[in-house]
Amino acid sequence: DDPWGLDIDAQGNLWVADNDKQRVAQSQPDGTILKAFSEKNRKYSSITVIYNGKIGDRGAMAKMKKNQDTIAYSVFSSGRWRIGVATSPAGLIRVMFPLPSVQSFLKDLTRRFPGAGIEMNNRRLAPAVKQLKAYLNRRATCFDLDTDLGVTPFQRRVLEETAGIPYGETRSYVEIARSIGHPKASRAVGAALHINPLPIVIPCHRVIGSDGSLVGFSGGLRLKAALLKLEGTTLP
Repeated sequence: DDPWGLDIDAQGNLWVADNDKQRVAQSQPDGTILKAFSEKNRKYSSITVIYNGKIGDRGAMAKMKKNQDTIAYSVFSSGRWRIGVATSPAGLIRVMFPLPSVQSFLKDLTRRFPGAGIEMNNRRLAPAVKQLKAYLNRRATCFDLDTDLGVTPFQRRVLEETAGIPYGETRSYVEIARSIGHPKASRAVGAALHINPLPIVIPCHRVIGSDGSLVGFSGGLRLKAALLKLEGTTLP
């Protein structure tokens, strides 16, 4: 269903296979750089995804250079929920919700951004934490945060469309697919949302099945239902 004819893996990386069945780095017209990977020896290159995003961000994730670029993270609780957030120098790169443990969050960041320095910095994440707490306590319905996302062109279109779903409303996967001009790509839409790096901020919980059913949320369907209830959403 991917209109670019490329493969998206479980981690959200976009791949092209050569004749030797090895994954090779590619550069797309929009400047996206893909990580090189060999299926034979399962070793990654040092290239990470670069995306000059549009979803409220003024920066772009530069290639993480060992010991030169630092990711800041913070962990906080709001009611019964615990959340991890992380930012690059350009903007928010990760929201882990729910957060199983700090260790799992750090492991996730290390996998996504190999070679980057990672440090706790509550001050740098204060604006994101403040806005997320306000949302979870029904004091805010939207976010004003810079974001810095490493995504494929198709994921970008899906996330942009999802970011535009108003508070308290829902859209189906089919509606999202149609709105980005690929009506047969609803399954690819679901795959892209499943690996959304910024849940809540990019409200993938507002995307539901065509029959109104709750499906396909990485945090679990109970959590999806809780977020929709928080927003006062009436399901079809």
